[in-house]
Amino acid sequence: MKSKITLVILLVIIIFLGALSFYFGYEYFKTKDEVNALNSQVDILKNEQVINDQNSSNTENEGNQVVEVLSIPKFDSSKVDTSARESAKPTNIKEIGNYTYEDDNSFNYMIGPAGDLGAQINYKGRKYNLSDKANIVDVAYQSPGYNGANFVLFLLDDGTIKYTFISYNDNENTELEIKDYNLINVVALKRLSYTGATGKIIPCVGAITSDGITHLISSEL
Repeated sequence: MKSKITLVILLVIIIFLGALSFYFGYEYFKTKDEVNALNSQVDILKNEQVINDQNSSNTENEGNQVVEVLSIPKFDSSKVDTSARESAKPTNIKEIGNYTYEDDNSFNYMIGPAGDLGAQINYKGRKYNLSDKANIVDVAYQSPGYNGANFVLFLLDDGTIKYTFISYNDNENTELEIKDYNLINVVALKRLSYTGATGKIIPCVGAITSDGITHLISSEL
């Protein structure tokens, strides 16, 4: 009788241990599956974050490229103010190349900060400053209508234009007179030509303002 009771107890213990092992095994694999699922979700989120960061970087780069392109002023023949030359009845207005003038190196100017030179213009040994606060960003020459002289227009980085007159036949070393041109918010100078009332092609300078309009510079500076 004792042996039967002992056998029953052993069977109960074995069954209990087996059930316990099955339970812990089930919980272990269940937990492992949950951990694997969570790890998969974490990997997915990481991949999505990397993709989002790349897209954000690409968007910023594209935005910067757009800004750079848009920041370069373009001449638009449909947006031209001809009021300064209305008497010439200008038509067929076009952008042309920049002509290089030779003046035996007696006239020099500095694009950007003057630095240690201490002057923005040097003309026949004399130094001139157009502004104490603004730098020259572009320069354009405009003919007065005859050879041997030019108006020189200076675009400053504050959006204003200053100009002077130089004669290449000036033997008296005349001092330059710097004047203001009545136009603000200028972002670029363009070398242009147009057909006048007589059919003659006339070169001139156009000043593009921040609203995209190109203003023909007056011939009577």
